[in-house]
Amino acid sequence: MNVKTQVLKEGMPVGSFYGYKFEGFKSDGTWMYRTPIGGYVSSDNAVESYKQVIGNAQPWFTFGWNNSIRWKNLDASIFFRGVVGNDILNLTRWAYGPLANVDGNIFMKDVKANEVTYANKALFSDYYLEDGSYMKLDNFTVGYTFKCKEDSYIDNCRVYFTGQNLLTITAYSGQDPEVNTTGVWDAGIDYPSFYPTVATVLLGVNISLF
Repeated sequence: MNVKTQVLKEGMPVGSFYGYKFEGFKSDGTWMYRTPIGGYVSSDNAVESYKQVIGNAQPWFTFGWNNSIRWKNLDASIFFRGVVGNDILNLTRWAYGPLANVDGNIFMKDVKANEVTYANKALFSDYYLEDGSYMKLDNFTVGYTFKCKEDSYIDNCRVYFTGQNLLTITAYSGQDPEVNTTGVWDAGIDYPSFYPTVATVLLGVNISLF
């Protein structure tokens, strides 16, 4: 399947998703799309001229918040970051959506109660676009410094815990909403082969000598 999902034109932002605007399903499972001039057509009657800009991979804004505190011998720092307002093409969901002749290896999210919702993979629509906004707890560190005796060779000893990528808050149904948003050719596309960022934790000790 070779389907174009984005358009690059003068005056339009990079990462503009271009396809059909999904309107809903009929009772028999037929996909319906909205035309640019109003009205709806079925998947069998959708033509190239009905395609339109249906989303964008560029976020409205990105943000980061870092804070450090210290109280007596205790110290802590926390860093959040995220993006707001971008769209992600969930290719995994598109590839493994339900089909009329396949009853396994599919997203349960797309299985309808009446069991007549069939994915028309030949047509790209905003049905497979999702809000890519997220906020991540990118780094959290907490430590405690112990003062040593004056007659020892050690001035102080700091024990600390550091965690990275500990928490992600998002409505995106894929593995990780942190996808490429700046590439010219594939901005905002979450490929099935993408390996998500892992969480890491570290426990350490810093020793200061006289």
